[in-house]
Amino acid sequence: MILLISKGTQRLCCLTAGEEGAPGQQQHSFPWVATVLAGVLITTIVVDVIGNLLVIVSVFRNRKLRKAGTGTDTGSCWTV
Repeated sequence: MILLISKGTQRLCCLTAGEEGAPGQQQHSFPWVATVLAGVLITTIVVDVIGNLLVIVSVFRNRKLRKAGTGTDTGSCWTV
């Protein structure tokens, strides 16, 4: 699959192998884009999972964090 980007337009066009574009139209191929996007998405997911695991471990280790925001603590800033 080849990704075509027309200059001056906001339109993307995809051609499969063997298809021809308009006469004189250049075909641009950016194979690194998929690699970069995959790397960014994988990194984001891994960092999110690690962050959530750290929060879970912190809550299990510290009892004060288990009741944060419920208003049952006398020193809680969330009491009304």
